[in-house]
Amino acid sequence: MDTIIDGYNLIFQCGLKSTSTSSDALEQSRNRLLQEIATFAGVEFAKRTTIVFDAAHRPPLAKTNRYRIKNVLVLYADRFDDADSMIEHLIARHSTPKKLTVVSSDHRLHKAALRRNSKPIDSEIWYDRLLDGKWLAKTAPVKLPPPEGLEQVNWHDEFKIGALDLNAIEAEVEDEINDLQDSEAAPLLRSLEDPFPPGYGDDLLG
Repeated sequence: MDTIIDGYNLIFQCGLKSTSTSSDALEQSRNRLLQEIATFAGVEFAKRTTIVFDAAHRPPLAKTNRYRIKNVLVLYADRFDDADSMIEHLIARHSTPKKLTVVSSDHRLHKAALRRNSKPIDSEIWYDRLLDGKWLAKTAPVKLPPPEGLEQVNWHDEFKIGALDLNAIEAEVEDEINDLQDSEAAPLLRSLEDPFPPGYGDDLLG
């Protein structure tokens, strides 16, 4: 699922603003947000995440209004009035809006998302879920198919739900033994019933 984040809205709403009084305080805040996404959401999620910031606070050394850092696409709204306007534009042009999540506590962006059947979510809620690992990609365990010609049965589950008929299994085993007794293997079966010859051990009993 693609995610567009209203960058400064999330930073200010979730207490991520740096307490530094230096001129690069906002840059420190942006870097903290990017680092936390990389740490708590993972690479694949980060690759499908876009953060939009107002152009007024664009880093002075940034040579472009778009770049990737920590696998996240970072955009500065140079050609728009503000970040909200750019996010509205991105929502309107998204090819699969139903798969899009818009992160902001701004009701203006919530309405823009809902108009295209996208999912709006408040910054605080999204950030709490980030820290809880909600956005981590879950890898499903790989299930290997049973060997060809064999049926895979989970006897524990079958027994637990009462679907395992022990009497029927016992009857099947008895039928197989009877079939063997009528076959050429009968002498071998009889020898296995009593492996000791007659009189074996009588001297010990005496």
